[in-house]
Formats: sequence, structure tokens, C-alpha cells
Amino acid sequence: IPLFEAQRARLTDPASIDTWSAYHLGLQHGWRFNQHDNTLALGFFERALRLDPHFARAHAGVSFSRFQSAFLRYSAAPDVEAKAARAAAEQGRDVMAAPGS
Repeated sequence: IPLFEAQRARLTDPASIDTWSAYHLGLQHGWRFNQHDNTLALGFFERALRLDPHFARAHAGVSFSRFQSAFLRYSAAPDVEAKAARAAAEQGRDVMAAPGS
């Protein structure tokens, strides 16, 4: 399903990509494990969150991208990236724990 969703999103006008599509494009780039694609993944996850701040999976995606940046030393400040990864994970957790989730 994630591959199909990302494929479908690539055929969509970039200006009209929805939350779900942005998330799946982020996944596809994130699993490539290189700095360029990780940056693209983070952008897609952040776009998904701008569209829906309560989308816990997008928070997890941001966390994953930030963790990757810290762990693989894509950033000159891995400690900052690690803290950002934790903060994003906690935001996702809080979204899931909120009433009505």
C-alpha cells in the first residue's frame, strides 16, 4: 500500500498533495537512507503536519527523519537533531493519547 500511495501521489499536482499523500512520499524518501532523500522526507512529513497537525504518523515520520539525521551524522549538530527527534515522537504520542483520537 505505501508504494502504491506514493506512486499515486507522484502523479498528483504537487500543489494539491493531501496529508496522506505527503506522508507516503515522505516514507518513500525516508527509507532510502541518504542525506538528500532524508531532507525530502522531512519536508513531506512537515507538509503533512501543516495540513493536519493531529496526524500522529507524520509526527513519527518527522521523528524518524530527525533521528536518521542525528544517527547517520547528516547534521553538524546531531545532539540537536536527537532532541528534535524525541520531541516529535512525544508530540505523536500526545496526539494519540488525546481524547477522541
